[in-house]
Amino acid sequence: MAQIFISHVSENGEEAAAIARGLESAGYTAWLYERDSLPGIRYLDQVAEAIEESEALLVIISPEALGSDQVTGEIDVAYEGRKRLIPVLLRIEHEQWQKRRRDWRQALATAASIPIPASGPASIVSRLAAGLAKMGIRPASPQREAHPEEQAPSSAPATWEVTRVDGPPSDRPAAQPAVAPAAAVLPATKVNPIDGAEMVLIPAGPFLMGDDDRENNKRRTVTLDASYVYKNVVTVRQYEGYCKATGIAMPDPPDFDPGWKNKDHPIVNVSWFDAMRYCEWAGVSLPTEQQWEKAARGTDGRQYPWGNTFDSSKLWWSKEQLRYAGRTTAVGRHTDSPYGLSDMAGNVWQWCADDYDGTGTYRVLRGGSWSGDCPELFRCAGRLWLLPVFSFGDRGFRCVARPNSN
Repeated sequence: MAQIFISHVSENGEEAAAIARGLESAGYTAWLYERDSLPGIRYLDQVAEAIEESEALLVIISPEALGSDQVTGEIDVAYEGRKRLIPVLLRIEHEQWQKRRRDWRQALATAASIPIPASGPASIVSRLAAGLAKMGIRPASPQREAHPEEQAPSSAPATWEVTRVDGPPSDRPAAQPAVAPAAAVLPATKVNPIDGAEMVLIPAGPFLMGDDDRENNKRRTVTLDASYVYKNVVTVRQYEGYCKATGIAMPDPPDFDPGWKNKDHPIVNVSWFDAMRYCEWAGVSLPTEQQWEKAARGTDGRQYPWGNTFDSSKLWWSKEQLRYAGRTTAVGRHTDSPYGLSDMAGNVWQWCADDYDGTGTYRVLRGGSWSGDCPELFRCAGRLWLLPVFSFGDRGFRCVARPNSN
């Protein structure tokens, strides 16, 4: 497979092809759907495989791309797969796309971006190649002599120029050493100094994800890098600290907690966008579905965080009828995960980073909530969808951090 997956809309096909030719002149291999896809195989399958096999995703951000579910899906797949992300700007400024596509910010806003000048894509190839080399991505073959239209002007800088880096340090691209150092021993727990949240290490390695009776989450083996997941969902107290620090208003309190008096309860009435903004402030991320599910069930594919049999004492839920519980409860009362995390089933549904179905319309929630009265809702493999602008009194979130952050 190719080293660089080039994500673009059809209107920018000419620029994408020119970048591909330039990278190939520098010895890299590139993948373009129009050129490299095979007949008879689904688009989603081909793209997912190509991104998985690549070392980086280069995305052409243009006014046309901002409305593309296809580009959004490719960015999501690359981000979830921990691929290097390289934004290339075509007829658009950094601030413009940030305002239009807030859902791309977590993946792209902290990466170095390169604008395509009026002289065309060929003029940025030398900078792309230099940047890839600094990331540790080396040419797959010796550099061939470029065609005249592919050659960059001699005045083009030979370094990766950062147009804007405004995110948490943990998400900024870093040069990779030629020889990887020995793996460090990671502590079992850490504390995020920004919001005081305790984080629990979820070790690297494979786990059994999904269940065969779930049409949209079939059983398979997934291998993840290590991560630190919040032991508890974000609380009212923590969210109030964020609001005070940033000067934004608290959401309207739910009827069951007027005035936000229950400080150790989960924050609710927050949209996916609210959760994303909190994560940006706290230097963390929303978990991917894969990260969330491994943290919930461990590696053995159990149906519930505590085992394969539903146990009503292990979670906060409406055991008599819908909404019977009436309210959230304090975090930490139900420690149900194999890793010692609380409320991986019940209390509040939890936002995840992922797009629900590849359309870019809905976002995923996991875990079930206090209002649910059906044991099936609390299965580790269960998925719920919701428009990201919506917020309810049984929806909250927890966060995840990379091992080298904070």
